[in-house]
Amino acid sequence: MYNVNDIVKNLNWDLQEKEVQQSLFNSLTNEEELIIEVLEQKALHVDEIKQKLQWQSSKIAKHLLQIEFKDIIIPLSVKIYKRIM
Repeated sequence: MYNVNDIVKNLNWDLQEKEVQQSLFNSLTNEEELIIEVLEQKALHVDEIKQKLQWQSSKIAKHLLQIEFKDIIIPLSVKIYKRIM
């Protein structure tokens, strides 16, 4: 019987352990940290984030995408984001 490690080894996957959560937050910009703080309590629509931060839509979209790439937020539906970390 195979276990997960056997499968990973047979597929020659190079899996690296995920960095500690703290190091993720060290790599955030000040703007990204502000967005994460806004999303701390609940999922929000982009317009609500825009209203709270008083930023242009393009600036919010740019930073939301970067934070999503860092696996800290996820889109729940069209223009609604939730913090997962």
